[in-house]
Amino acid sequence: MLGRWMRALCLGILTPIVQLAAQSDTSAVLELRVLDASDQAVVGAEIRVESSRGRTVMLRTDTLGLVRFSGLTPGALQVQARRLGMDRARVTLRVASGHNTYSLRLESAAIQLVGVRVVGDQVVSPRLDDFERRRASGAASAVISREDIERVNPPRLSRMLRGLGGLQLADSSGSIVAVSSRGAKPSRAADRVGFGLVQCVMRVVIDGILMPPLSNIDALVPADVHGVEVFNGPARLPPELAGLRTDNWCGVIAIWTRAH
Repeated sequence: MLGRWMRALCLGILTPIVQLAAQSDTSAVLELRVLDASDQAVVGAEIRVESSRGRTVMLRTDTLGLVRFSGLTPGALQVQARRLGMDRARVTLRVASGHNTYSLRLESAAIQLVGVRVVGDQVVSPRLDDFERRRASGAASAVISREDIERVNPPRLSRMLRGLGGLQLADSSGSIVAVSSRGAKPSRAADRVGFGLVQCVMRVVIDGILMPPLSNIDALVPADVHGVEVFNGPARLPPELAGLRTDNWCGVIAIWTRAH
């Protein structure tokens, strides 16, 4: 009798703890649709989501104007949206566990040349000064300029990387990534027992922000890109990019978007 009572007491104490642990493991999914003033889908809009814990994730809307963030912590989120030729939007959204759906509208912006300078016949934002300086000095292993993009007019940004020395393009579960020709690199993830060898995938940096591993290069619309720098190894990285907390042994592809 006493034994059954003790077991019941233990279950009464442990059950809420188990339920609380299950609740803490729940996460939120945010599906955001971005529209313009005519209710048309805004393709290639940059959406940044920042949680209350300071974690920031950036994705681009697809051809339907949709973007989907998963694994979010329920609560208030700071959401920023921007697209070339449109006013930026910043809103606070509250998401609950499970699936959350919102719509966001971007308005067309008047073209204003504020806080820019002119280099020759090209208007350049101060944000791109370092890119232009490195481009002139030949610091990167390879550079793709805005003029190159306009001349080729590629359907996807990865088209501009084809044929460059030191890398090859590969498909990783639908994401186009650049694989360094430096060879495979050791990784514990490839072998649970010890270290194995995996492909040496170059990391992607957009406007100075390090993207998650295996980020899709073609998530960016070529019309939004001002230039691309390819650094085939850590020795070529400039000081302003070398401080990024990343495995840069395989090299870095730095993408700079056009000034808004």
